[in-house]
This record gives sequence, C-alpha cells and structure tokens, in this order.
Amino acid sequence: MENNRECEDRMTVRRPFRMSFFALIFALILSSFQTLSAQNRKLEGTVFDEQGEPVIGATIRDLSSKRTTTTNIDGKFTLQIPENATINVTYIGCVPQNITVNSKTTFLKITLKPKVQELEETVVTALGIRRDAKSLTYGRQTVKMDDEMTQTRDANLLNMLQGKVSGVQIISGGGPGSSTRVVIRGNNSITGNNQPLYVIDGIPIMNDMGENGELDYGNAAANINPDDIESIEILKGANASALYGSDGANGVILITTKKAQARAGWGVSFSSNVQLSRLYQYPAYQNIYGSGMNAEINQNALNMTGKNGLNTTYNPNLPWGIFNLTSRDASDRSYGLPMLGFPIIGRGGELRSYSPNKNNISDLYKTGIAWTNSLSFDKVTDKASIRFSYTVLTANDVVKDWNERTRHSFNLRTQSKLTDRLTADVNASYTYDAMDNRGYRNSSSRNPLFILGNLPRDTSVEELIPWKDGNGKPFNLNGGFTNPYWLLYELPNHDTKHWFMGNITLNYRILNYLNFRLRIATDLQTARGWEYTNMYSQFDTDGQFKEFSQMAQNNNIEAMLNFNKRFKKDWNLTASMGYSWQHRRNERTNLTVGTTSQPDMPSLANNGAILTGNDSYDGKEKVSVFAMANVGYKDMVYLDGTVRNDWSSTLSPGNNSYFYWSTGLSFILTQAFEIPKEILTFGKLRGSVATVGNDAPFDSLYDGLNLANTYLGMPYYMTDNTRKNPNLKPEQTTSYEVGADFRFWNNRISVDFTYYWKSTTDQIMRASVSSASGYRERFVNAGEIQNRGAELTASITPVKTKNFEWTTIFNWSKNNSKIVSLTPGVDRYQVRAAGADGCISYVEVGKPYGQMYGTDWQRDAAGNVIADSSGKPLEQKDVYIGHVEPDFLGGWKNQFRYKGFDFSFLFDFKKGGLFYSETAYKGNNMGNSIKSLEGRDEYFFSKWVLDESDQERAGYLRPTDVPFPADNLANRVPYMDGARPKGVYFPGRVFEASIEGIGGHPVVNDWVKPDVMFCHISGRNAKMNTYDATYVKLREVALGYTFPKKLLRKTPFQSLRLSAVGRNLAILFQNTPQGIDPEATSTTGNGQGFEQGYPLPTATYGFDLKVTF
Repeated sequence: MENNRECEDRMTVRRPFRMSFFALIFALILSSFQTLSAQNRKLEGTVFDEQGEPVIGATIRDLSSKRTTTTNIDGKFTLQIPENATINVTYIGCVPQNITVNSKTTFLKITLKPKVQELEETVVTALGIRRDAKSLTYGRQTVKMDDEMTQTRDANLLNMLQGKVSGVQIISGGGPGSSTRVVIRGNNSITGNNQPLYVIDGIPIMNDMGENGELDYGNAAANINPDDIESIEILKGANASALYGSDGANGVILITTKKAQARAGWGVSFSSNVQLSRLYQYPAYQNIYGSGMNAEINQNALNMTGKNGLNTTYNPNLPWGIFNLTSRDASDRSYGLPMLGFPIIGRGGELRSYSPNKNNISDLYKTGIAWTNSLSFDKVTDKASIRFSYTVLTANDVVKDWNERTRHSFNLRTQSKLTDRLTADVNASYTYDAMDNRGYRNSSSRNPLFILGNLPRDTSVEELIPWKDGNGKPFNLNGGFTNPYWLLYELPNHDTKHWFMGNITLNYRILNYLNFRLRIATDLQTARGWEYTNMYSQFDTDGQFKEFSQMAQNNNIEAMLNFNKRFKKDWNLTASMGYSWQHRRNERTNLTVGTTSQPDMPSLANNGAILTGNDSYDGKEKVSVFAMANVGYKDMVYLDGTVRNDWSSTLSPGNNSYFYWSTGLSFILTQAFEIPKEILTFGKLRGSVATVGNDAPFDSLYDGLNLANTYLGMPYYMTDNTRKNPNLKPEQTTSYEVGADFRFWNNRISVDFTYYWKSTTDQIMRASVSSASGYRERFVNAGEIQNRGAELTASITPVKTKNFEWTTIFNWSKNNSKIVSLTPGVDRYQVRAAGADGCISYVEVGKPYGQMYGTDWQRDAAGNVIADSSGKPLEQKDVYIGHVEPDFLGGWKNQFRYKGFDFSFLFDFKKGGLFYSETAYKGNNMGNSIKSLEGRDEYFFSKWVLDESDQERAGYLRPTDVPFPADNLANRVPYMDGARPKGVYFPGRVFEASIEGIGGHPVVNDWVKPDVMFCHISGRNAKMNTYDATYVKLREVALGYTFPKKLLRKTPFQSLRLSAVGRNLAILFQNTPQGIDPEATSTTGNGQGFEQGYPLPTATYGFDLKVTF
C-alpha cells in the first residue's frame, strides 16, 4: 500500500507538470503562427552571381522592419517594406550588400560578388553553447547530415556513423530494430554503463539498451530520424564533456535538428529512399554427406517390421527396408552416408531421394525492403520561423513475415521573436514505432535462422511445409530438431513504442553581451508488447503468453546566464553559469501466462493456470550547478575552464555531492607567427585536463526485501543476493589530452591529431562475500581502469577545379586499456560467460579489458595432448585464449564531383580482437560445415570398403585376431596398415599417466572418427572456434546527380537530386569462416567477444530522391 501511495503521489505531481508543459508548447507555437505575416508596400527584384546566373536562396532583409525573404529558383524575390528602407542581401560565399531603397524604387537587379573564404567556424559544444572552433582545447568531430549522408541511410541512425569518426566504435546488435552500442575511447567503467550521453537540441535523452531476454527492442538513439538532423557533434572525452558532469563521463553525442531555411514563401522538401536487402555471404556448407551418424543412417530407422523397426512406424505403402527419416532414431546431424540419390522416406513421410538440397538454407530467405518517405514544410518571416516534417519508414526483413516494421516520425520546430529582447525556440517531436514478429536472437531455441542453419544437408523445404496438422500440432520431424517454419509462424510477437520529446527555450537579451537562457524539456518513452508461444511447441508443449508495458520519463530544467564580450580589441571573454534539475524514472510491468488453455490464442485470457506478474522501478533525481569561462588573447591564445557540482539521489547524503572540473589551453600558431597562408592556412596546438565520473546505479545503497513467492496462500519475502552499500562514492575519471590541428594550402590538406590518457578509479563493483553472511556479493568502491590512445583524422583534396573535385578523408584510432586493480585480493572479475566451450570474458589485473578464457586439451610439459584410454583428449578448463579489444580501427572515404555528378565510397576496417563463434561450433558439431568433411572419405573407406574395426582404426589388431592372450590395453599387437589415413589426423597424443599398462605412452593411432572429433573432441577446445575479428569492408557506395538550375527554371522544382546507393556491400577481408560477420556480437553490453547466431552478412542497394519546391 505504501508503494501504491508513493506511486500515486508521483503521478499527482507529474500530471500538472505534463499538462502545463504541453499547454506552454501550444501557446508558443500559436504565437509563432500569429507572427508569420505582416504587410507594407511591395519591392521586387532579381539576384544574380558574377556569371549572370540566378542565385537561389539568397536572403533579403529589411533592416528597419526586420522582414526577411529569399530568392526563388529564378533568383527573384518579393518583400514588403516601408516607404524608405535599407535592405541587406546575403548569400553563402558572397559579399553582403546593403542597398538604400527610396519610395520610387519598386524593382532591383542585384549582382553578388564572391568573398574570400573565411576560416572562422563555430560549433555547438556542451550545454548547447556555440563557440568558435579555434578556441576549443579538446578533441571533437562534426558529422554533417547532408544529402550524401542520408542517401546511404540505415534505419538505425547510429549505424550510419560507422567508419566516419575516429575513436568511436559502433557495435550493432545485428537484426533490424536492434540496439547499437557506441563506445568512445574505450570502456571507462568495469561493470557499469560505458555509453555516451545523447543530447538532442539540449535535451538529454534516455538511451537504455533494449535487450530483454531473447528479444532486442532497440535503443532510443538508434531510432532518431536522420531526416530531421542538421549535424552531429561528437564530444569525445571527459575534457569536452565535463560540463555534463556524471552523465557525460563516457563522452557526448550532440545532435542539432534542422530549422526553417530562409526562402521565398513556404519551402517544401520531399525525399524518398528505397533500400533492397539481400544476403551476400552464406556459410560454406558441405553437400556430400547427409543425415546420420558414424557414416551411416541408424539401422533402427528402417521401414520394416520386426526387431529392427521397433522405433519406426512401418508404412506398407512405401518400399520395405528403406531408411525412414520419420523414425525417432533418425539423426539431426549430417554425419551419415554420401548423398548418392538412393530412395528414402523423408521427414514428411514421402518417398524422396537421399540427395543434397544445396539451397535448403537460402530458400527461406528473400529480398527485404525498406522504404522511407519524408516531407517537410518551412517558412521564415522577420518575426518567426517554423518547420514541420513527417517521415514514414516501412520495412521488412530478408525472411518473409519477420521483423515487419512501421515507423512514423513527426517534428515541429518554431522560433519566435516575442519582443526585441525575448525569443522562444520550441521543438516537439513524436515517433511511433511498431514491429511485428521481432526476430529472436542468438542461439535461442526460438530463433528460426539459427535452427535453419543447422538443418541436415538432405532436408528439403517440402518436408518442412506444412508444419502443423489440422489439430494445430506440429508434424513429427524427429531427429531432435524443430521445424524453423513452426518458429516463424507459431511464435508471434508484437510491440509498439511511443516517443515524445519537447523543449521550450527562452532567450532574454539583458545587454548586448549578456543574455539569460531558460530551457524546460521532457523525454517521454512508452512501450507495450507481447510474446506468444503456441501450444505443442517442442520446447514448451503447454504454450506461453507474455505481456509487458513500460514507461520512462526524463524531465529537465536548465537556467543559464551567458556572457560574451571583447575588451580593448585584444581580449575576449566567453563565460556561462547555470543551474539544472533532472528527474528520471522508469517503470515496467510484466505479466505471464505460463500454461495456455488452447492453441492459436495470443491473449492473457488464454490462461490455463495461474497468471503471474511483477513490476520494477528505477529512478534518479539530480541537481547541478555549473560554470565555464574561456579567455582569448589576440585570437591567438585561449584559456578554458569549467566547474560543475552534482547532487545525486542514487548516493547517500554524505556522498551525494561531487565536484568535477576541466581546464585547457589552445595556441593558434598562425596568429602568433607570420606564416604564408598558402602554406600553413591554420595551425593550432591544444591541451587539456578534466575530471568527470559516474554515480551509482539505482537501489544500490540500502538492503530491502523482495516478494519471493507464496506459501499456503501467504506471501513471503527474501533479501537480495547482493548486499547494498550506503557508503558508495561516485566513480571518477581523470583525463589528459593533447592535440594539434593543421590545415595546409588553403585547406586542401587538413590534419587533426589527438593523444589522450585517462584513468577511472573508485569503480562501483560487486565483490564476493562469504555465503555465511546470507549474501553472494556486495557493492563496493574498488578498482581502476586506464585507457590511452591516439586519434588521427586527415582530409586531402588532391584535385580541385571548377568542374572537378576529388576529396579523400581518412580516420584512424587506437585505444589501449589496462585494468590496474580490482577489489582487494581479486585478480580478475567475470564480465560474461557464453558459448558451448565454457568461454568466459574477464577483466584481469594488468591486462586489457576483455580477456577470454575457455577450454583446451590437457597437455604435458612437452606439449603433447593427454588422452584417455579411448584416445580422446582430456579437457582443461580456464585456459587463456586472447583479448577482445581491437588493436585499431578506422575508415577511408573518397568523394568525386564532376559538374552535377558525384561519386563516393567508404571503406572501414578493424585490426585485431577476437570472438568465440557458436555458429562455427554448431556448424562443425552438426556436420554441416566444410571443415567437418575432414577425414570423412578416409573413414568411410575404412568402415564400408575395408570393413576395418574400431580396434584396427585405433592401430591394433582385435584381441580375437591375436593367437595369444590379449585385451584392449595389454599385449596389444600393432595393426600392419595403421599408418593409412582412417579419419581426422590428430597426432601428438599420449595416454594419461594413470592408465595402467599404457600410461604415458604415445597414442599409436593418429586418426579420429570425424563425428567424434567434431561432436565431442572439438567441444573441449574453445580455440578451435575462436577467430580473429580483423576485417575490411566496403561500407558505402553512392552515385548521384544534381540537376542544373537551368533545367529546373520552368518546373516547380527548386532543386532535384537522384542517386543510386549501396550499403554494407562486401567484406573485402576477413579471418572468420564464410558467413560469419567479423563484427558479430551477441550483446550490446560490456561482455563482448561472443557470437551466437548473428545474422548473415546482408547488403542493401537502392535509390534516393531529393526534391525541393
């Protein structure tokens, strides 16, 4: 009851806030519309460039009334002005003009002249403060969301950044709608959150990963609509993001959305992008051996009566004595006979040939399609501007009826001049995202693609369809595998997500150099969904239905005073100080029907037992004060400093206040020394130091009780397994950074280099405690992780003429991490365990983050493999395999322009790191991989042609063939043909020392049965299925054409662009087996290094159309 009252109190407080917030947004939008028109006398004119061509989009402004318009496609404009006026004419790259107009002037012909290129660049920095790029003392990188960026789009915005930003690693969950992990300059936290903060127009958004059980619902940042984005600013380190305090400990990604563009009348833009997806790399399957084990089909799986047919239903309508794969003795592995086409009874009970079905995997796949259409309207007047956009995405996957998605995105942004001193900026966006049959992931028994990839090689699609009878029960396939079509169509799920973001920013100009900014913002995300397992499923015959609902909200209020003034020409000061309040909460309810009462009814009402449920809550409230100052001298030397103090509710009162700071210095060489601009156009050296950190997770301070279950109808409660710690302190990261930015030959060459070192201490970890305490673990502050690395970004324009231009852009980065310490007495800490070979990822003192351990064969001092009496190697656990982190990564992009044509391509690459592949293990284990063919022909010849016994293949005569007393271990006589290949070659084994009579002696037989090797022995050696993750990919290709303005003059179009695009087109280099993506992962969490059924490599091809009216 107390929890309910607390929830009701929160709701009572929340509703007025939400209603008043929406009302304020509506009022300000309405005021924007009311200021969109004003009239006086009419002035007309045309604007030309020096070549006499009309200038489209030049801005014409009346300096007295502040009314503004822009030129149309013919360079013409109309503007309402007073009787006498002075108008200002501006256009990018041209010299501005002021023209005095008297009452008799009704038409103007204006010619604009080009201006010398300016080097001044302003960028958005922390807290939305716009500053000169040259004054910054830290590393950052801007990604312009231009036509070239959006044409090679991905439904996931974050995937579009791959290969484009140095020091940033993109790790995709793989499937459509899945989460994407972004890591900037390595992991700062050993067990906590390592993802950057995302800020959209000043709104920090919630970006929790969407992994929940066997489904991945995606993360919010991946769902941002790229068509509404103007630019993305990457603040890479603590030095750049210190003003965000604990939220910015892992870097910040600042997203600025589009505003209305000045033009004549209403501007209308439309774009359409269609992408076709197809698999381009399948695993290399063997097509020689079919269903069975030990080079045979089980002799009990025969269509006959009597002793040999006890486990098989005899069908008198089919030939007597042939193999029957409907038998319970049939195998789901492909270690059987050569598929020579002889007749058998298939899994559907029909007579067919025992032949390879080379396309039984690819037949399930098709061409996927993603179609995105976007429409926007905008208008600018002297008092206000407004932009509204709508984008719809409809998409499906490369598997029919799987991952079917619809996403609607709305965005409204208005800017109003309420008074001469007060302006308002209102931004509201709403996204509706619905997904049917979201794909189950990894090696889940519900994942049809993982099951499909391991079907016996003789299986045909005809055997799998239909997958159930008239009673709704699956046809008996036997052999131990589930029909992938059953998984596709009898395990539906559905989810919908609603995402609203809104912010109101008021700017009040107190003095020309002093202004006050107030921002109120909310981020509201809700989701509902269900999963259904139909009755009679092989792994859950009773069926199951789950339903969830989730609501998360993040409210922010920020007040800031900004100062910007130049003193005596040589000095300038930019300073800010402010206050912020944040309140975040997340609530989730889960309901489960564990036993359904009837098939084909996905509903909570289909309850055959007890409906169970649980709910969860987490939240945080944080109050902060902050300040920054930047002092510049002669535009040559800049000194930067920031301070911030946070008070967080996730820490106890004695530790909840924590202070962060940063300072930096930049020196502009080209301002200090007289260097010819034609040689060194711009040069800057910079350095900085900062401290930031992470606060504690929710509910980590005080012990409590959880509802465990009921006994005799009475509920009972139990403590958590983890002991809470009220003395927790925030993690703290200290970062040092130096860098240089050089541009040569009028910006034809630019180079940006950064070296950084950072250390995070007081890690919030879980330490093991004695079970006598009643707990397994305890929250503690302990441990340190260090990261150091380098980043390089270079841009070169080798050729630049009036009609042709070639630009090449290269980025490279390297990060080295080191675990300095963990909890006292602990040398390593488990991050994640996964895989069939007992693989575990650890953080280990003295080594980089992510150390992989697993199984291996036991070996003696000489390196020989120790075997049991049958010759199988003994297993040794906890053997070091390697580290997960890449050695370096980067990208290389080339752009070519010839008149209206442009062509570009992007390669990205990664060197080093490793991962364990369960797909590779399973392919070998099931006998489907090319690798599993090793030794098969030799074994088949030995068994069926020469009729050799297992004893003879082991290298000895059978005891019954020896004319004196002998057994399997003593008095063994070598087989005279023991050196001939009889299976998989496996030399260098010795018998375990404890085996009587042969202990320590070499294993004479160097040959192992193929199914024994790959079904048993390989499972004792994780290294056999661990691969180097190095790759080179052709990530993007685009060929576009922008139609000349001359061709569009007599059309309604102001601009028109058409392009052919491709994305993820090829893996040019890989060390993984064919069909296994080197970027594969099984989680977007910290525990990297595992692949468990990652989607097959998929390429997309399509077209992009952009037009403005």
